[in-house]
Amino acid sequence: MSIENSTNYLIQWLMNEFVEMRKEIERRSKEQFICLTASITSLGITLVFISHNPKVYSPLLIIIPWILTIFGIIWTDHSHHIFLIGDYIRDKIESKIKEITSSEDDIGWQHFKQHVEYISKVMKGKSAFIVRILPIIYFILPSISCIIAYCFMRFLNLAKLPLPIEITLLLIGVILTVCLITSYYRALKVGKWANPEK
Repeated sequence: MSIENSTNYLIQWLMNEFVEMRKEIERRSKEQFICLTASITSLGITLVFISHNPKVYSPLLIIIPWILTIFGIIWTDHSHHIFLIGDYIRDKIESKIKEITSSEDDIGWQHFKQHVEYISKVMKGKSAFIVRILPIIYFILPSISCIIAYCFMRFLNLAKLPLPIEITLLLIGVILTVCLITSYYRALKVGKWANPEK
């Protein structure tokens, strides 16, 4: 096989890999949307029950952190992998194509996006706004609020479950919330946007 043919074959292979990586990003983005939709639906159903008869259904507050944290962990895990895929595309595919073609310029979407993020004073060193804000506003803060609200209602005798069940459910809610916060920080730390010295 000639050098030109092997170069063309390698570029074609890299382009096929690029297409597959972009499909993976698209799949994960759709699954993030499904997580949001499912969590909103579950949360809505739970809140409807609570609002119809607060005296009977107020103990359901204790499961809201479960709903939000499980979907939140899945959502942030997809964010984490999307950023990893973006780094892979930039570092392993676009850079390799640049090396093969002996181009002086950075090529590809990931290099362009990184360049724009470094130039922008607002976005420099930060991830996308939705990745930073959504998990805090929609998944983390409401989970913590529901745990606190349930404890407050418990002390006012507005909500009561058998003590072992109550402690178990609260403890699992707290553990899931801590796991969500850990997953959130893991997703934020991925990518060259988080490590400009790379």
